[in-house]
Amino acid sequence: MGDLAVGDSELRGSRDCLMVSSMGVAQAFLIVAVCLVTQLSLPVPATASISVHIESHTECLDEEQLQLRIGKLLEHYEGGSEGSITVAGSPVETATIATLRVVTVVGEVVLDRLFELRPEDCPSAVDLFATVLEQFLREFPREGWGEDPQPQPVPERIIVTQDVTEFAGRFFVAADTRWQPTSGDLELGATLDVGSDRHRLTASAAFRVGYPHKLGGGQYIENLALLGVGWRYASQNWLTQIEVRTGGLVVSGFGYAINHHTWLLWLEAQGAIMWHWHGVLMGPQVGVSPLQHRVVTVDGDVSAIPRVRIGVVVAIPFWSQKM
Repeated sequence: MGDLAVGDSELRGSRDCLMVSSMGVAQAFLIVAVCLVTQLSLPVPATASISVHIESHTECLDEEQLQLRIGKLLEHYEGGSEGSITVAGSPVETATIATLRVVTVVGEVVLDRLFELRPEDCPSAVDLFATVLEQFLREFPREGWGEDPQPQPVPERIIVTQDVTEFAGRFFVAADTRWQPTSGDLELGATLDVGSDRHRLTASAAFRVGYPHKLGGGQYIENLALLGVGWRYASQNWLTQIEVRTGGLVVSGFGYAINHHTWLLWLEAQGAIMWHWHGVLMGPQVGVSPLQHRVVTVDGDVSAIPRVRIGVVVAIPFWSQKM
C-alpha cells in the first residue's frame, strides 16, 4: 500500500489517496483507515475462462493433440469469455461419430456439429475440429458469451465421406465336414463384391474337391465347379455373407472293374460370418442343398451325395477400388 511517517507530522497514502501535514496522529490513522476501505471496495477484474472437455472412446481422435490445438485457439480468441467446449467421440460400426459443442455461461448452445469420420479421415480429424472451431471463434461476437442469449442454431450434420461405391475382391479357402454320409471337402475360390462400406452384392466362383467315399469294391469322389451370387453386410470388425450357388457336380468312380464319370446339376445355399484377424477374414460357414443324388454300383451298393456342410473359411483381400 502506501507508507506512513509521523516525523514532522506528515502522512502519505497510496495512489495519491491523501497527503496530510501538521495534524494529529489519531486523525492521521482515521484517514488511513478510510483510504484502505475505499481501496478494498474497488472492483477486481474477473478472470473468466472457457473450459474444455474431451470425451473420446475411440482411437480415431488424438486427445492430446486436440487439447493442445483447442488451447492455442482459446489463447488467441478467448478474450475473458466464459463457457465450455465439449468434444465427444464414439465408434459406430465402420465409422466414428464425433460431436463439437460450445455452450455459453448461461447454458445456451451456440455451436453444435456432428461428424461421421471414416477410418481414412482419422489422421486429419484434429485439423477438422480446429478449423471449424477457429472459424466459429473468429466470427462469434464477444457479447454473445454474456447474459443476452443468441438464437439457438439448428444442429448441422456434416458427413465426411469421399466415395460411395467400392469394388473389392477376396481369395478364399475352406475346409468342410459333410454328411450324410460323413465325409469332408476342400474348396478354393474367389469373391467379387460391389456396393457401400456396409452393404454389397457379391459374385463368386469356386472349385470343390470331396474326400473319397468307400462303396462296394471301390471308391468314388465328387468334384464341383460352382458360381454364386449373394449379399454381404460388413461392420467395423466382422462381416456376414449369404449366397446361392449352382454349377456342375462330377462323380467319378475308381477301383471298380468299370469306372464311370457322371455329370449332375448342383444347387446350394451358403452362409458365413467372418472376423478380421491380422489382415485376413476367417470364421465358420454352413451350406445346404435341396438336391438328393445317389450313387449306385452294379452290385446294388447305394450311397448318397452329402447335402449339408459345416466348416471354416479363410478369406484374403487382394483388390479394392473406390468409384
